[in-house]
Formats: sequence, C-alpha cells, structure tokens
Amino acid sequence: MMKTQWWQVVALAVACIGAQPALGAESGDAEQVRSSRKWGIETSLVFPLVNIYVLRGSYLIWDHGEVLIGAALQRWSNDEFDFASGQAEAYTLLLGYRQYLWRGLHLEVMLFPSYNRFHSNVDNRVYAGLELWMEMYVGYKFRFEVSGVGLFVVPQVGFGLGVAKQKEWPQENLPTGLDRLMFVPNILVGVEF
Repeated sequence: MMKTQWWQVVALAVACIGAQPALGAESGDAEQVRSSRKWGIETSLVFPLVNIYVLRGSYLIWDHGEVLIGAALQRWSNDEFDFASGQAEAYTLLLGYRQYLWRGLHLEVMLFPSYNRFHSNVDNRVYAGLELWMEMYVGYKFRFEVSGVGLFVVPQVGFGLGVAKQKEWPQENLPTGLDRLMFVPNILVGVEF
C-alpha cells in the first residue's frame, strides 16, 4: 500500500482550489459571493469544546476568494495513550484561504504554525518546539443582516493533520499515510464590515 505524504495532501488541496474556475463560479454567481463588506472577524463555536480558542480576520481579495489570518491558543489535553497523551500549550498563528465555488459554498485551507510546550503524561517532560498543522474544509457561508449589521454562520466539515514537529512526543502510536487524517467539524460565526 502506498503511503501518502503530507505534501501530497497539500498538493491535492491546492489543485482543488485551482480547479475552481472549471467548477463553475460564473459571473452571475459573483453577485451572490461579493458583499459590500470586504472585511470580517470570525471565531469557532466548536473548538472551545476541546480548549482551542480561535480569532481570525478575513478579507475578500476578489469575487471568489478570501484570505484569512488570525491567532489561536491551544490548551487541549489527551489522556489516551494511543495518541499524544498529555497537555498542549500552543501559541498559534492562523494563515488560510477560502475559495468560493458557488454562492457561499467554498473550499478552505488553513495552516497552523505554532510554538507548543507539550507536557507529556508518558514521561512527565515538556517538549517545547515549533509545529505545523494543516486543515482543509468544505463549507457554506450563510450571510444575513440584523439591524444593518452583516453577520454570518459557516458550518464546515474537513480534516486536519500534523505536517511537521520540531520535538517528537514520546510513545506516540501515530498512523501513517491517510490514516493520519483527523475529522474536524467546525461552525464559525462572525461579523462583516
């Protein structure tokens, strides 16, 4: 069985976004995507359930694409010995791109470069170092107004994976290839201005 490398997953994500013109975001659909508000601020309703706190901004750079930048504090913990038993304390930069396919339907790629002080439950040591994680989503951005304020809700489903780690954590039983992918549901809420 062929093992999938992280760069192959990145290449697939870039190819999906690059194929957007062929998928049919025609000029008539541009009016549905374009908003008079180009800026946005958003956060996740799901991630705080696992002690990850996200705030990011978006900017509509053209009719069908937004750049995303933000920050996150990750304080997730895991007591299961089959995957990274311990406590994370990761200070994370968020960099991404959201490509609209039709109206609010979109693909999104997010990179999470971070500095993590991971406290291992296996050997009671701290493994501090740089890491890079990546997530890819498909979702839909629902826009609406309340008292003249532009609001939105973005339900998404996707997957994520660890791309690189400076310090390996002890006794990880991590799968390889596509088995490394983690299912990542998300619901974003935000305001546009």
